Amino acid sequence: MIQIPEISISLKNYGYELLEPIGEGGFSSVFKVQDIRYNQLFVCKITKISHDKDSSINCNAQAQQYVNEVENLKLIWHPNVI
Repeated sequence: MIQIPEISISLKNYGYELLEPIGEGGFSSVFKVQDIRYNQLFVCKITKISHDKDSSINCNAQAQQYVNEVENLKLIWHPNVI
């Protein structure tokens, strides 16, 4: 799992409170978060970037995977996706 304190601080800076992890895959982790101002629940997907030199995914492939993920997320239009 990604380090929770770093995520919690970053989310708080944007007005969200980290509530709990929901799931984790090979490329990202998903957390339940709450909008502090409006008391509304959201899901936050955090994409992992490996800094391990011995990683099985080379840098270019990992970068392309990240770009594909962002492009796909941009296509989602839903009131609970921010």
